[in-house]
Amino acid sequence: MEAFRIHYNFIREHGSIKKTPAEKAGIKLNLGQNKIENLIKLASKKL
Repeated sequence: MEAFRIHYNFIREHGSIKKTPAEKAGIKLNLGQNKIENLIKLASKKL
């Protein structure tokens, strides 16, 4: 369930707003084209 929440909020663009919910909330992660890989790399740096 946690993986689904992360994917929905940070990876998948919402159909009508053309942004992820995180981007709409003002969270700027600059994940680029390969969002999943870059999100994992970013998360591993924070540990």
